[in-house]
Amino acid sequence: PSTKLNVMRKILLPVVLVMAFSSASFAQSVRKQLEKADLTMYREQFSEAIYLYDAILEKHPNNENAQYHKLIAEHLTVKRGEDISDLLAFEDSKGHTDKFYNYWLGRVHYLRYDFHLAKRHFDAFQSLDVYKSKEILAEVDGFLSKIELANSHYDNPTFFEVEPLEFPINSKHDDLSPGFYKDQRELVFASSRPTEAYSPAESKFLIFHSKQTDDGWMEPSAIPNLKNLPDVSPKVEVTANEGKLFFFSQDFGGDLMVVNALENGWTNPVEFDDKIRGDKIESDFFINEEETHILFSSKRGGKGLDIYESKKGSDGIWSFPKPIKGAVNTSWNEDSPYLTQDGKKLFFSSDNEASIGGFDVFVSEFDEINQSWSTPKNMGFPINTIDDEINYQLNADQISGFLSSNRLHGFGGFDIYYFHKEGRAIVSGQVRSKEGEAVPNIEVLYHPIKYPDESFRATTNENGAYRMEVLDNEQFTIELAQEDQVFYVENDHTKVEGKNKMIRKNFVVELPNEISNFKELFVATVKDKDETEVIEMLGTKFRNGQKAVLKNIYFEEGNTTLNVGYSSVLDRVKDLLSENPLLNIEIGGHTDAYESEYADYLSAERAKKIQRLLISQGINGDRITAVGYGKSRPLASNDDENEGRELNRRIEVRVLE
Repeated sequence: PSTKLNVMRKILLPVVLVMAFSSASFAQSVRKQLEKADLTMYREQFSEAIYLYDAILEKHPNNENAQYHKLIAEHLTVKRGEDISDLLAFEDSKGHTDKFYNYWLGRVHYLRYDFHLAKRHFDAFQSLDVYKSKEILAEVDGFLSKIELANSHYDNPTFFEVEPLEFPINSKHDDLSPGFYKDQRELVFASSRPTEAYSPAESKFLIFHSKQTDDGWMEPSAIPNLKNLPDVSPKVEVTANEGKLFFFSQDFGGDLMVVNALENGWTNPVEFDDKIRGDKIESDFFINEEETHILFSSKRGGKGLDIYESKKGSDGIWSFPKPIKGAVNTSWNEDSPYLTQDGKKLFFSSDNEASIGGFDVFVSEFDEINQSWSTPKNMGFPINTIDDEINYQLNADQISGFLSSNRLHGFGGFDIYYFHKEGRAIVSGQVRSKEGEAVPNIEVLYHPIKYPDESFRATTNENGAYRMEVLDNEQFTIELAQEDQVFYVENDHTKVEGKNKMIRKNFVVELPNEISNFKELFVATVKDKDETEVIEMLGTKFRNGQKAVLKNIYFEEGNTTLNVGYSSVLDRVKDLLSENPLLNIEIGGHTDAYESEYADYLSAERAKKIQRLLISQGINGDRITAVGYGKSRPLASNDDENEGRELNRRIEVRVLE
C-alpha cells in the first residue's frame, strides 16, 4: 500500500503544482488586464476603458471592479443623463472602499445638471482624511467654483424657452449652423451624418437642406457639390429670404463660397470675392445682408481665438482684417460671431471666466461715441448651459432665434435649438402635511415639460409658504424635494387670463419617513494607506500614494552595480517624466540590513546612479532629486537573500507634491 501511495503522490504532486501555477498565472493575467483598463480609465480615455472592461467582463462577468469602473465611464459619456441606479448600487461596497467614489459621483451629477448633489459628493471627497494628489484637489476646487457659478444661473433662469428641432433635422450626429429662409419654411445646416449619395469624404461635414410642411420637416438631403468644409466650425450663412447661401471652403487655402437656391435645386458654388480669400477670412464667419461687413474668429493673434472684421470700401477693396475694438476679445477664446442687422449688438460664443461652462453665448453693445464694443454679458440659462453653445442668431422679431448646442438630453453631439421669450406668471402657495401642519424648508421646483433641464425653484418659509416667477402658458412637471430627495411629483399648466398673472397652488403631502444623512452616507470609511503604485499611475491625479517601487532595479550586495533587467523599467520612468512635463520626482535609494556600515552612503549613490541614467536619456536633472534612506525602510525581512535582502536593496520613485 505504501508503494501505491508513493506512486500516487508522484503522479498527483506535479498535477497539483501545474494547477496551482495555472491558477496563479490566470489571476496574474486578469490583474494585468485590470491594471491596463484602470490606467486607461484614470487617464480619462473613457471609450477605450469601456472596451477594455467589456473584454474582462466577457470572461469574468462578476468582476466587481470592472463592472464599477465601466459604469462610471459610461455615465460620463454614452449614458450621460440616464438613470444612475446601476452605479448607485455600488454605494455600500465602493462607497466605503474606493476613496474616489464621491469624486466620480460628483462628476456624474455635475454632468446631469444635479449641481446640489454634485457639490455634496465633492465636499465629501474633500473631507476624507486620506492622501489625495494636489492635482485632483485643485480640480475639485475648480468644479466647486463651476458649480457655484452654474447654480447662480440655473437657479435664476432667464425667460426664454429652448427646445430642440425634432427629428429628422436633429440626429445622433453633429447638426449645427442653421440658416433659415423663405419665412423659415426652408432650412440649410451643416451635419456630420452620412448619406448613401454623399459620404463626407473630403471633410467631416456636408450641407443639408430641408423644407417644412404642415406635417413637420422633410427628410434633409445633402446639397451636391457643397463639400470640403472645415472639420471644425463648419459655418452656413443665409443672407436673403430667397436663399443665398454662403459657406467657407478649404479650397484656395480657405475661401468664402456662395450658391443660390433655385426652384428645384441649387446653383454651383462660386467664389464670393477673390479679394477676400486666403489670409483675409477664416471658417467661422458672419456676413451682413449688404455683403459689405465680415466678422470671423481667428488665432492669428497668437493666443486664443479672437474676433476680427473686414469691411468693403466704396472702391470694392476689402480692408485687411483687424481685431474688433473694445472689450470682447480676451486671452480666452471668442468665436461664432453674429451681428444684428442694425449693427448695434454683437452676439458671440466664449469660454471666458464668466462662462457657465464650455462656450457660452455673450452679447456686447456698440458704443457709438468710442466706436468700440462694450463689456459682454452672459446670456444666462437656458440659452447657456455647462456645455457648449454656438451659432446664436436672432429672428427679425428680436425675441426668438436659433443656436447649436451639445447640451444634455439632445439627440446626440451638437443639435439645433429654437429659443423664444415667454411671458411671466407669479405662482405662490403653501405646502402642508396631511395632518395640516405647515412644512418649512421644502424645495418647490417647476420644470417645463418641453425642456426638463430648466427649473424654477423656491423654498418654503417657516409658514410653509413659497412664491416665484415662472413661464406663463406652459406645461410643467412640479416636484417637491427635501434635502435634494424628490418625494412628490405632478404635472400642471400655468396659463392665466388677463393682466393679473397670479396663480395660487397649494400642496398637501405625505412627508418621507426619513431623509438620508448625507454626511454619514457619503463620507466613505476609506483608510489611508502608504500604498505603492505601478509606475504609470504616478503620472495621474488618481494615484493612491506618492511612490512606486521599481521592480527589477536591484543592486548587488555592497555596491552600486545594477542587476540585469533594469533598462525596461528605467524606460518606463523616462516615459512617465516625458509624458508629464510638470511632474517632479524623488529617486530614493535603499539598502539591506547587512550593508549597515556604508548604508547611508551606498543608498545615496544608488539613487544618484539612477538619476544620472535618466538625465543621460534627456530628462532635465532639475526635475529629479536623489535621496539615500539607508536601511531604515525595509520592504521585507533581511533573513533571506532572494525574498528579503535583495528586495530591500531597491530604488523607489516618489512624486514631489
